[in-house]
Amino acid sequence: MRYFLEFAYAGTDFHGWARQPNAQTVQETLETCLAKLLGHPVEVTGAGRTDTGVHARCMYGHLDLPSPPQDMQKTLYALNSILPKSIAVKRMWQVKPEAHARFSATERCYTYRWLRHKNPFEDSWAWRCRRWPDFQAMQLASQRLLEVRDFAAFCKANHDAKTTLCQLQSIDWEWNAERAAMTVRADRFLRNMVRAMVGTLMEVGWGRISEAEFMAVVHSGKRTEAGVSVPARGLTLEHISYPPGLLEGL
Repeated sequence: MRYFLEFAYAGTDFHGWARQPNAQTVQETLETCLAKLLGHPVEVTGAGRTDTGVHARCMYGHLDLPSPPQDMQKTLYALNSILPKSIAVKRMWQVKPEAHARFSATERCYTYRWLRHKNPFEDSWAWRCRRWPDFQAMQLASQRLLEVRDFAAFCKANHDAKTTLCQLQSIDWEWNAERAAMTVRADRFLRNMVRAMVGTLMEVGWGRISEAEFMAVVHSGKRTEAGVSVPARGLTLEHISYPPGLLEGL
């Protein structure tokens, strides 16, 4: 029987989502706690892979169980009790066998946030940037990305992606004198894509390259031509969408 999990996590204490040797990850922590609770090994397939330090306000994963938990609410309460404070499971419910957390997803949404001054309540979730860029110039340049399909220039070197093609659906901005945010939606994202994209847009915002030069970098397809990746703490996975009805409980 297949079950979906909806959960959130603060990525500060983790080396990303995916299990890896000699490093604490969200996947390993979640699987270890589920195995302790259910009494047998559990494998959770996530909707995607977030990098070290990246947060997720809404993440999904699926797991297959031989039998249903006797009391789902008690199971959720017990699971959250043994998970660290940085991970919270919101829901767990049975779905159709063909529902897949990663491959069934149709859209993912990320937000990158900036702060201008020190703020103890927001510093862990945003990049404190002393030199405030020209966000209007960054917004104008970013809209050109909606015409782009190949994002190889923003993909981590030595990646294992079968294709670097992505379909961006929207890029929205808001900013004032103290904080700023860029929200981007796409059918899929490459490893390190948003942080590299933002890093290159910062070059526009600081007046180091023009909009035309920014697009030349994008079309070059070379990660070495793009800007540095911005700090991970400013990036949050906000939402993942699925086809209507796919996640309906059984």
